[in-house]
Amino acid sequence: MVVSGIMTVLGHLQNVKKTGTGFTAKCPVHDDKINSLSVSTNTEGSTLIHCHAGCDPKHILEVIGLSWNDLFPSEPKGLTIEAAYPYVDEAGELLYQVVRTNPKSFRVRRPGEHGTWIWNLTDTRRVLYHLQHIISSDPQEPIFIVEGEKDVETLEKEGLTATTSPGGAGKWRPEYSESLRGRKVVILPDNDPPGQAHAKQVTEALKGIAKTVQILQLPGLPPHGDTSDWLGNGNTKENLITLVKGRKPQPINLLEAARHGIQPIPWLMPLWLTIDDVAILAGAAYSGKSTTAYALAYAISSGTPWLGLQPTSIGPVLIIDEEQGPRTATRLLLRMGNPNPNLLLYSANSLRLDSSESTATLEEIISDHQPKLIILDSIQQLFGATEENSATDTGLVYKTLFSWRDRFHCAILLIHHRNKTGTIQRELIELVRGSSTHGTQASTVWLLARVAQDTSDLKQAKRREGRLQNVRILCQEPDGPNGNITLTSQGSPASAESGLETAQQWLVDYLKPKSFAMTPDIIADASAEGISKRNIERALKILTSINAIHKPGRGTYTLRHLPTTGHLDD
Repeated sequence: MVVSGIMTVLGHLQNVKKTGTGFTAKCPVHDDKINSLSVSTNTEGSTLIHCHAGCDPKHILEVIGLSWNDLFPSEPKGLTIEAAYPYVDEAGELLYQVVRTNPKSFRVRRPGEHGTWIWNLTDTRRVLYHLQHIISSDPQEPIFIVEGEKDVETLEKEGLTATTSPGGAGKWRPEYSESLRGRKVVILPDNDPPGQAHAKQVTEALKGIAKTVQILQLPGLPPHGDTSDWLGNGNTKENLITLVKGRKPQPINLLEAARHGIQPIPWLMPLWLTIDDVAILAGAAYSGKSTTAYALAYAISSGTPWLGLQPTSIGPVLIIDEEQGPRTATRLLLRMGNPNPNLLLYSANSLRLDSSESTATLEEIISDHQPKLIILDSIQQLFGATEENSATDTGLVYKTLFSWRDRFHCAILLIHHRNKTGTIQRELIELVRGSSTHGTQASTVWLLARVAQDTSDLKQAKRREGRLQNVRILCQEPDGPNGNITLTSQGSPASAESGLETAQQWLVDYLKPKSFAMTPDIIADASAEGISKRNIERALKILTSINAIHKPGRGTYTLRHLPTTGHLDD
């Protein structure tokens, strides 16, 4: 029922549309104005349904006249079973089989009653292939991790201990790692992007668990080749052991690198975002953070410009929204331009980065879509119960983000709030709220500040590669619910704004030694320093509005002085 089952479900739904890895449709339970129901299949062939508005799947099935059994695959029809790979527990009890069929596909089944098979795993315990061999093997010898049962058996014929995980690349589970605790592990990845990403995923999962972990790239392996191909091409067990024992860390050959020339910065969006950035976009409430980020998402997903810059690569962009809500987030994205299949929104699913269950769900979503960019809106909501000011807690979450970046070869942009307090003199990067880990771990930090109703300044406070950028953004939003939002770059902030910042700084320094000062005196003394009356008056207004300075009473003269416990929000 891999195909027929999902088609049965889709046949009972309205407004069905194909997406990258599945389908969307109107939910039959609630009054759905847009397609909020996702329908897809997992690696076991079961049909998955999820309403992003929160409707119960059981209720959905009842409304369309189906049952839970209709979601699970039946025995394959028209397929010949070529091999069945048994997965057993520590005692040798059969848990399930991975079945290879002709035409080539892989299915899973578990024992049923009276010698029958049930073609799904549901809650069946997952284990590594040939778990008993791992347990009984010499603890001083390495265990080879490959991608597929065929490769395991190829290595075992050579007298080596090997294993694999069910489901293919990108499906490693935390419980698999425990079976390899204290062991030397050598990972032999397939020569393709999923294989390389899988090797990195397993390496991250085994850190602190396995005694050693080594990724060994088999020399001369053709594109999409695997371990069996390598051994079948004249290589031997002895060649493999030599590679394992002889591999030592090598210094980067700078002379060779110089001959090839300095590699250009791998931009995803020139000057602002590289293909492997973990970036933060921080700003005050209603400063336009989501609008700016969603416009960037639309540009990368469609190949259209963002702030006058052309993305270097076009591909899927995944937005995980736990801040705006489905209605607001959907409306905002639809106003960026014509919808395109590369723009993917998941909203209000109660996903949290401090939950292993949510993290696993997010990893499945990322693996399904293989995005160029992931946008997480916002840090406060997605970090869940993580203590915002705890460097340890925050660091653990960033470890997860870095593993996603490396495994899925994508950039990540986190939307965050900025501090409400702080002195004007403080570094821009310190304006990111919460633990300083945000500023130190992120490779790029952007700060967004609204300076007028439709105008904002976007500044880079940190950038590991390239020069720091800043730009003034004009946001044009037509009246009414329709019409596209347009963001236009107006170049660097105007010099007049620099004069305003100078006036603010001067005013703070001027008032520090005074208990109070009168407005005419402030203006006169500022003028003597070359600061215009207009900028001083604007500075007074801004700093008063944010309670950085205040007047202690109403009178003929306007008095301004620093509060005893005042801070400025730059």
